[in-house]
Amino acid sequence: MEIERIGDELRIRPVHRSLAGVLDVFARFSPDFMRDGRESHEQDERDKI
Repeated sequence: MEIERIGDELRIRPVHRSLAGVLDVFARFSPDFMRDGRESHEQDERDKI
Protein backbone atom coordinates (compact mmCIF):
# COMPACT_ATOMS: atom_id res chain seq x y z
CA MET A 1 0.00 0.00 0.00
CA GLU A 2 1.11 3.53 -0.71
CA ILE A 3 0.11 6.27 1.74
CA GLU A 4 0.35 9.93 0.78
CA ARG A 5 -0.48 12.94 2.94
CA ILE A 6 -1.90 15.99 1.17
CA GLY A 7 -2.76 18.66 3.72
CA ASP A 8 -5.25 17.11 6.15
CA GLU A 9 -5.98 14.25 3.77
CA LEU A 10 -4.43 10.77 3.70
CA ARG A 11 -4.62 8.88 0.41
CA ILE A 12 -4.18 5.12 0.56
CA ARG A 13 -3.85 3.17 -2.67
CA PRO A 14 -2.24 -0.01 -3.97
CA VAL A 15 1.35 0.28 -5.14
CA HIS A 16 1.64 0.04 -8.92
CA ARG A 17 3.50 -3.08 -9.96
CA SER A 18 6.43 -2.75 -12.33
CA LEU A 19 6.13 -4.13 -15.86
CA ALA A 20 9.86 -4.85 -15.99
CA GLY A 21 9.45 -8.63 -16.37
CA VAL A 22 6.37 -8.66 -18.59
CA LEU A 23 8.27 -9.68 -21.73
CA ASP A 24 9.70 -12.70 -19.89
CA VAL A 25 6.15 -13.73 -18.93
CA PHE A 26 5.00 -13.43 -22.55
CA ALA A 27 7.98 -15.51 -23.70
CA ARG A 28 6.75 -18.40 -21.51
CA PHE A 29 3.43 -18.66 -23.37
CA SER A 30 3.16 -21.74 -25.53
CA PRO A 31 3.50 -21.17 -29.30
CA ASP A 32 -0.14 -22.15 -29.84
CA PHE A 33 -1.49 -19.75 -27.21
CA MET A 34 -4.55 -18.05 -28.72
CA ARG A 35 -3.61 -19.34 -32.17
CA ASP A 36 -7.23 -18.94 -33.27
CA GLY A 37 -7.65 -15.56 -31.59
CA ARG A 38 -10.32 -14.65 -29.08
CA GLU A 39 -13.96 -15.56 -29.27
CA SER A 40 -16.13 -12.71 -30.46
CA HIS A 41 -18.92 -11.79 -28.07
CA GLU A 42 -21.86 -9.61 -28.91
CA GLN A 43 -21.99 -6.37 -26.96
CA ASP A 44 -24.96 -6.07 -24.61
CA GLU A 45 -27.41 -3.27 -25.28
CA ARG A 46 -26.81 -0.34 -22.92
CA ASP A 47 -29.20 2.25 -21.58
CA LYS A 48 -28.96 5.59 -23.35
CA ILE A 49 -27.60 8.39 -21.21
